[in-house]
Amino acid sequence: MTLVYPAHDYRGRTSSNIGEESSSNPRLAGSSRAEHIEIMNGLDLPNPKMMDFAIPANLLCGQAPARQNL
Repeated sequence: MTLVYPAHDYRGRTSSNIGEESSSNPRLAGSSRAEHIEIMNGLDLPNPKMMDFAIPANLLCGQAPARQNL
């Protein structure tokens, strides 16, 4: 089972798993990959402020890279 740690969970959960998110997350449940992409692109959201920091940390399994002039 793959655990995920949702950044915006409004029910107080600190972790979830892929199966649970696929079935209960309104942005994922019941949509195909193409539909999900269309939904997310249609929201016209800005990139998260710390995206350049978070992606490398996630790729390193949560080990935060050294911060440089943030």
